[in-house]
Amino acid sequence: MKQNKAPLSYASAVANHLSVLVETKEKVEFAHFLAKSESKAGNPIPRLVTLSLDPRTMTNEVFSKSYATISASGTLDPIESYTSLIGLNPNKVVTLLLPSPYKDENHVTLVIDKLSSKLEDRTPTTYASMVSIIEAVVESTPKNTGIFCASYAVLESIIDSGLEKNLSKPIFITHKGMSSLETDDLINAFKNESKREGGVLLSVLGGRSSEGSDYPASQMQSVVVVGIPYARPTPTVTASIEYLESQFPTMGREFGYNIPALTRASQAAGRPIRSLEDYAAIILLDYRFARHYYKKHLPNWLKENFHVVQPEKEKIAKRLEKFFEFHHG
Repeated sequence: MKQNKAPLSYASAVANHLSVLVETKEKVEFAHFLAKSESKAGNPIPRLVTLSLDPRTMTNEVFSKSYATISASGTLDPIESYTSLIGLNPNKVVTLLLPSPYKDENHVTLVIDKLSSKLEDRTPTTYASMVSIIEAVVESTPKNTGIFCASYAVLESIIDSGLEKNLSKPIFITHKGMSSLETDDLINAFKNESKREGGVLLSVLGGRSSEGSDYPASQMQSVVVVGIPYARPTPTVTASIEYLESQFPTMGREFGYNIPALTRASQAAGRPIRSLEDYAAIILLDYRFARHYYKKHLPNWLKENFHVVQPEKEKIAKRLEKFFEFHHG
């Protein structure tokens, strides 16, 4: 207070949490945790967390007061899981699946065979191959390229495998603990490279850069999705899966683990396509995206010009060069 700063006290936050705890402690749709995070300086920060495991605690209030509701999105597939999770009566749901408004030739999806981010595949050889593929994509893309990794562990391993020294374009890397302002500044600096020779954004799936930002036109002409962003098996994730399993027998893991990961990947893949005029190359750097179970959860537009290719740098480069030559005339 002598320094004219707001007094620092955790008493109010603790009191607020205890109030929520008293209100929800008997409700099975809520879980309570003592979590630990880190400050920018690396110091441990304990946090009291109350986690809602069921979106119906919020949506039921809206639906009970509504005669009709409309849900619209490009990532509602599979419809059955969405309607179940938000509490819509399946007997009263009318679904309408609209064709993609985007021309097939405006986007191409390449799934790279033989490589994945599975734990047993995370070897120096795999990461070296991934770096080689990313280099081919970046050098074949006229302007900006976005690279979104399944986790910070994958991101850091790609950097350790020589990504930066293999690229001729400036690279912008997000880090753990970046503030919203720092993230926005980094993204804006990356976008501005589209006015020059192009740059590279390296980030993780599920973050602000892959879900909260759009990159139309030359701001991101290629996007590389490295791996499937499954959540770490933390107590909160486990609690969510177990609760959903109790509510939807045999579907808990799919609703609470598999579908959210594929939705995050799909949302990142769509960052460059924000208008009917935009065109982009989408590289899914994990062979699992082509497997039936994973592919069926991808949005239809992403599957319209869909090809499985071998991890061969020169052939991928030629394919992308041909794609961009078509659009540049």
